[in-house]
Amino acid sequence: MRQFEIGLVLMLVVIFVMPVSRAYAEEEKSIELGQIEVKGKMENAFVETKGTQPYTESTLTKEGIKITGGPAQSSLAKTLDLFPSVNVESLDPYGLNKQGRFIRIRGQGAMSINYTLEGIPVDAQAGSISQENSFDMENISRVTLYRGAAPTDQGFGWGNTGGAVDMSILKPLDKPGFTLSESVGTFDFNRTYLRADTGKILPNLKSFLSYSYAESDKWHGEGGVKKEHVTFGTVFSPSSMVNAQLYFDYNKRDSDNYRSLTYAQMKDLSTYYRYDFNRTLTGTPRQDVYYYDFNKVSDDYLLLFGNIQIKPADNHTITIKPYFSRSHSLQYGNTTFNGSPAVWEWRQDRTEYGAIIDYKTRLFDTDLQVGYWIDMFKWPGYTSKAFRVSNTGALTFAGWERSLMEYDGYFRYDTPYITLHKTIGKLNANAGLKYLRFTQPKTIAYANTGVPDVSTDDVFDYANVDYRASVRGRSIDAFLPSAALSYALNEHVTPYFNYGRGYTLAYLGGGGHINTYWSNRARYDAMGVTADMLADEQDIPIADNFDLGARLKFGTWHITPTIFYSLYKDKNVTILDAATGIQSRQTVGKARAYGAELEIAGTLFDSVSAFASGTYNRSEFTKNVPSRSGTTDITGNQFPDTPQYMAKLGFTYTPHFLPNFQVSPIIRYVGSRYADATNDYNVSGYSTVDLNMTYALKNISSSLKDLTLGFYVSNIFNKKYISAISSADEARQTAATYYTGVPRTFVCSISGRF
Repeated sequence: MRQFEIGLVLMLVVIFVMPVSRAYAEEEKSIELGQIEVKGKMENAFVETKGTQPYTESTLTKEGIKITGGPAQSSLAKTLDLFPSVNVESLDPYGLNKQGRFIRIRGQGAMSINYTLEGIPVDAQAGSISQENSFDMENISRVTLYRGAAPTDQGFGWGNTGGAVDMSILKPLDKPGFTLSESVGTFDFNRTYLRADTGKILPNLKSFLSYSYAESDKWHGEGGVKKEHVTFGTVFSPSSMVNAQLYFDYNKRDSDNYRSLTYAQMKDLSTYYRYDFNRTLTGTPRQDVYYYDFNKVSDDYLLLFGNIQIKPADNHTITIKPYFSRSHSLQYGNTTFNGSPAVWEWRQDRTEYGAIIDYKTRLFDTDLQVGYWIDMFKWPGYTSKAFRVSNTGALTFAGWERSLMEYDGYFRYDTPYITLHKTIGKLNANAGLKYLRFTQPKTIAYANTGVPDVSTDDVFDYANVDYRASVRGRSIDAFLPSAALSYALNEHVTPYFNYGRGYTLAYLGGGGHINTYWSNRARYDAMGVTADMLADEQDIPIADNFDLGARLKFGTWHITPTIFYSLYKDKNVTILDAATGIQSRQTVGKARAYGAELEIAGTLFDSVSAFASGTYNRSEFTKNVPSRSGTTDITGNQFPDTPQYMAKLGFTYTPHFLPNFQVSPIIRYVGSRYADATNDYNVSGYSTVDLNMTYALKNISSSLKDLTLGFYVSNIFNKKYISAISSADEARQTAATYYTGVPRTFVCSISGRF
């Protein structure tokens, strides 16, 4: 493996250093692209070239989204995978499956990464039913990832210690048009996408409407996924002072789960590569809880938001972004209920309201930005039913699971922020402060005994309140400062430094403390301890992120090396309380991460656009964790599911003799990972190669503007490997579960623009 790593580095040096030196010697041409100045003959097909931005940020272009998003164009996470320090694992070839959130950025998991759409939180709530991968990526014009620190007007949501991701919508086009695409592929995949743009209906009004339908079988086992999506957007600009935008987005999905592997099974992929849930009922209840139709999720998600920008005078801009979202989900899975195998059912209904109010002006040659984010959401209670499976395969109500509780009110964020930005000659400076206040409602616990088989809406009318297990409402807060500097030494070199404090609210809330209390009730009652007392011990987990880097621009090439260092305190970990002898989650963990990133992009020979990234990451605990067997020695150990080395390489080649043809290979290397905090269980690294080819016919007729034929193949060499690992940061040896990587997959597509 060491020889492979050295060879990969040498290959990158040969590929990139020589073309850079050639490009630097060539006569430079300037192309103005908004506020970004790109020098050279060809814009990179993957990423935007940054100028003096002082944050560690990468932006994927529209063309880059097409290439990296895959044939389903339905997964935001897949588009991020080429960036440094990002590791995305998918359970299915198309990113359609709803099961799990398998992404890490700088070693931080999905619950520590914030996602926004036009700055608006996509999902400010925790839970398995996440929504960031619900959108049609054809309707997204660019995706920006901030690693480490982020500007104060970014990173709103459940947590951002791993990073902040923002999507920009492809606005209604000025001219009327219609786009239609159809894709078919392996495992009975098919997808249809349509978008209609009105053009300017009135001088200041334009809209678009899109619809997509996608379905695919699972690549192993029985079942599959179906997804429907509708998006509407309109822009109205009655004057130069006012711009109003309104967007509606609706997504519906039915998805069957994949079955995970144990460590022993994972080590024997020749036997368990396609291991999955049972295709048919066996007549044996203990086995039939693993029937595929008893392990699935159905959900729908609606998002409605506006973006109103008012400019009452020069250097004064007021932006108001109100939003509303609603989601419903119904999950089924296997569990143990009263000591016997069972099937559980959990319905989750969520509503969320919020707004971002922002004001920008300029005082004393300094840009001033102040704003306020408010968000209120109703989190579903824990109301999981358990069923026994009969010999005929019928589900018979067995009772309500012990975690029977509801939240008496709304969760709420209150977050004012302020930013100062000043340019002094070649110095670009930013300073900001964000105040986060998170309010949790009272969590009411109920006894599950004697509760009949009624609807989720009515269950609490039949259950008795468990007062000692209930947790009162409370608020926690944190100040989140940030600062960023860049200095343009010359037109080619701009070093930068940034610092920012991030947070994560993962595992916070009364539910975890109530479950801990229930599991150890006799001992807690003997000590006079209630669940509410346990909740008093929680703090907001915090990360202090430091980045030092440089933006190097030579001709058409940009090179961005970065070193980073992060300190994590009050991490939410499972420990053994020495005073009580009880194992519980507490915010007492300490850790750090440090490493280096490299991002390179440019053009080769005027016909090849290239992108590469490399990552070295050490994410480790700096404090041991007490456990039942004593102290678990994890100090200095790598976080689970966090490769120390990663490298990605992508090309887009358009030959001069065939200018309508484009071929885009992507090579991805993920180093070995551990599945546990003690670093005893090792998972081998792997490499995959994907290929995307298109042939575009332009200006075919007055009605058909262009027609594009596409062919896509992923995992060309059909590599068998472990992709996703489900593991908490402090997980012990047997706690993790594993999923196999997807096999070789073929897709053909055709799209037309009318």
